[in-house]
Amino acid sequence: MIDDSDHFNNLPLPLYPNDDEVAIYKKYKGDGKILLLGYTKQLIHLCDCAMDLNPPETQKNIIKQDWFTITEHYDTIIGDGVVNLAGGELIEFLSHHCDTLIIRFFTQKINGMKYATHFESNTNFLLPNIIIETQPLCKILIWNFKQ
Repeated sequence: MIDDSDHFNNLPLPLYPNDDEVAIYKKYKGDGKILLLGYTKQLIHLCDCAMDLNPPETQKNIIKQDWFTITEHYDTIIGDGVVNLAGGELIEFLSHHCDTLIIRFFTQKINGMKYATHFESNTNFLLPNIIIETQPLCKILIWNFKQ
């Protein structure tokens, strides 16, 4: 297992959600069972549990699991840069496992990004219901899949 804690603990803005963005997640997440994809320390307090392949050992409410293996249904799933990591097919997959999806999307590669490879020019996905421009090169995208 790779320990990238130093990398993720020392990210510069806009590589982590600022206070205004956290407030947007909080406003749109609603009530119910909430899952965070990955471990974003600015967002962990908004969820019931998180899912990551390499969770920090100090965190107890993180499921060690691949996002594409989710079988449960959540009221809301949130994530930071997860489509940049996994690609647009993640949106379609998650649409069957939540009522609301909120992610922060980077439109271009930003200095300091280590793993992200999917950006506006090479990622096709289901269009969100709401797009909120936030930090430079960042957008918060919100889908409502509830029928």
